[in-house]
Amino acid sequence: MDDLIKSLEPQKRESFFDKLISSTLALMYSKKMRIQRYLFGLLIIGFILRLIASLNLTVLADDMIEASQSAGILGAKMLSTSSHPALYFYLTDLAYKTIGYTTLASRLWPLLTGTLTILLVFLITEKLFGNKKIALLSAFFVTFSSFLIRNTFAEMSNMWLFFVFLGTYLGLLYFDSRKPYFIIFSGIAFGLGLLTKYNAPFFILSFLLFSMIYLKNKNQKIFTKTNIYYLILFLFIIFIFALPPLTFNYLLYKDRGIVDIYFSRVIQTEATQNLYGSLSGQGTSFFGNLLNPISYSQFSLPYHTDLAILLFALIGFAVLLYRKKYFQVTFILIFLFVPFVLQSAGSYLAKHFVFIPFVLSIVAGFGLYELIKRIKNKNLIYALLIILTIFMLFNLGNAYSTPNYFLDKSPTSQLKSYIGENVNENDLIIYDPRIYTSRSFWIGTPHHIIDVPRFAEFFNKNQEIPDSMKAPVDIYLIECAIDDCGWGTIKNQPELNQSLDAFFAQFPSENTIKQIYSVEYGNNEFINKNQGPIVYKVYKQTVLLNPGAVAQLDSINSFYFTPYLYKDLSNYIYRYEIHSLPDRLLEDVAYFVIILSMILTILSFILVIYLVLNLIQ
Repeated sequence: MDDLIKSLEPQKRESFFDKLISSTLALMYSKKMRIQRYLFGLLIIGFILRLIASLNLTVLADDMIEASQSAGILGAKMLSTSSHPALYFYLTDLAYKTIGYTTLASRLWPLLTGTLTILLVFLITEKLFGNKKIALLSAFFVTFSSFLIRNTFAEMSNMWLFFVFLGTYLGLLYFDSRKPYFIIFSGIAFGLGLLTKYNAPFFILSFLLFSMIYLKNKNQKIFTKTNIYYLILFLFIIFIFALPPLTFNYLLYKDRGIVDIYFSRVIQTEATQNLYGSLSGQGTSFFGNLLNPISYSQFSLPYHTDLAILLFALIGFAVLLYRKKYFQVTFILIFLFVPFVLQSAGSYLAKHFVFIPFVLSIVAGFGLYELIKRIKNKNLIYALLIILTIFMLFNLGNAYSTPNYFLDKSPTSQLKSYIGENVNENDLIIYDPRIYTSRSFWIGTPHHIIDVPRFAEFFNKNQEIPDSMKAPVDIYLIECAIDDCGWGTIKNQPELNQSLDAFFAQFPSENTIKQIYSVEYGNNEFINKNQGPIVYKVYKQTVLLNPGAVAQLDSINSFYFTPYLYKDLSNYIYRYEIHSLPDRLLEDVAYFVIILSMILTILSFILVIYLVLNLIQ
């Protein structure tokens, strides 16, 4: 009787977190989730490999700009930056304030999102092929992809890659289930991608094109009232996340007649050309690049970076075409070629093409699965997987179009760690101008910094100040011992090298407190490894300086249109005046969207894990 009564009682609906806990327990013990256990094993391995990259890789020019421009942006409340939307910068500044101004903090979000793409490719592949084993093999390829791992530096490529394909997967879930919250979540994910980088629309277009094919494949009508309604809702949600950069450029143009760098390449004006004309890529427009064959030079990227993925992807393509599996082929082709063409016209730097190994991994997993099916001996299968794993691990030493130093901590990362551990808040860092400016900014952040030529003037002015207004200040002088640390053009300025060498020669050996050596590699970091020359020398002295004047040095530093730590916005080229209440309200809404997006980013991580745990047949 008790059982009968209990069966008649309304059942309590299991909450999201109840499902998450029960799914986690099932992952640990259920036989049905054996593949998911393997998947989370790959996730741990992928995280470790990407963590090593985030700690060791050296720096490039652009990523140091983005790392240094992130510091202080939360306090400045900027809606966007000179080149990119704001989400990555806000999240990175949050990492600085949470775990300190370290190399890891500057790469935390690329590390997390890059790792989670392992789960994401599993979900997408399972959705396309309906086979978890194929999905697991695709996740295997993403786990060990050299190019994806070596893009774990201070750049937003891993972030937008995660968001746009999360949006794609959630959109596919909507078409299968017709549950409205999936298309809402999909719009949010694509919106987060757009708020990370301007190339997200390339993938939104790809998704919309594939959606029509997806509906056709399911024998569903495309242009129905319901579909049009949810399309409008989907695009409106994305538009909400586009508000910060749109508002930023609108208010900036209204007040100062300029827009940011990437807007200026689509809409070129005389004012923006005068401002950005000397920058690389500014001489041509997006539409002009579409017709320029040089723009498409990255078509060979997977051959140079992930040969194993390319090989098995070709096998997978051949089998799919032979079996006339046009549905999966269409997905691969749309998400490869549409973004490739549009991204090539926008910027053909290799880091913008991380989607290529990701998408190829989907079909590569299928190719490897088909090969394994034909091998009857389990020992041979294990041998194949072991050999493939070793090959892909060995390929991590291939630094093609990525920063080097995967195996060893780069000199710049070593210097950054040393500064963080030894320099105090009131100390002064004096850097060699032969160090690329954004690199020196990043090395010194958040300390007081100044370059050698300006320090001489600063020191002379301090001599005019009474000693009673001075205090002992520890100064750290950083020398570029190889004459060129990031510029690439100092070799053409021998007089500069001679004068700076003479300056640093004044310091006796006992003042040298740190010497940082490089490691020289061959084409693959696993093959040749020899100790290279000294890259950085650090000297220390204590001098009498006015502490207030030292602190004010932060306000005179700027690079790539941006003041150091956003301390002095008075001359900031992107500072605008607001002249009406509607514009003020628009700015407030746009800023709220950025803060909300930071929260949604973290929630998206939980969502992906939940979707994997909940994938039980």
